[in-house]
This record gives sequence, structure tokens and C-alpha cells, in this order.
Amino acid sequence: MQPIVADLPDRLLERAKRTKHGWKRRDLDALYTGFGFEIEDREKHRYYVHPLYPFLIGSAPKGRDITAGFVADAVRIVGKLIALKDQKGGQS
Repeated sequence: MQPIVADLPDRLLERAKRTKHGWKRRDLDALYTGFGFEIEDREKHRYYVHPLYPFLIGSAPKGRDITAGFVADAVRIVGKLIALKDQKGGQS
């Protein structure tokens, strides 16, 4: 049996699609890192960059609650990642 946390990124993505409110930074961190993004902290923002697709970049402000717009961006960016991986898998 696989650990329950194995499907955590997928569950977080589904949650983000359902509701954009009530998200914490740790939730957004878990969503992005669960799909392979790396965290880069800079002055005022935290950036999420995918090592294989460096043009996929998400962000969130430091020191503030995560607003609905940042969650919507995460859904869009992770969706693009999934589409790229599906496309790459279909060409192999």
C-alpha cells in the first residue's frame, strides 16, 4: 500500500480548483513542491521555479496571507506543467 502522502499534490490541486480562499503559505509550498517546483526566497516574494521547465514560475508575497489570485496562478501553472509532461510523454 502506498503512503497517503503520495497523492497529496493531486489532492491539493483539486482543493485549489474548488476553493481559492483559506490557503496558507505551507499549503502553497506543498502544492508547488509536490509537483517538483523548487522554492527561491527573494526580498519581497517567494518564487516557485520548476527545474525542468524554468519558464514555469509562480510567486507569493512574503509576510502576507495567500490571496485567491496566487492560488489561481498556482492552478494555472501546475496545469501547464501537467500538460507539458503529458505532451512529452506522448512524444516518447
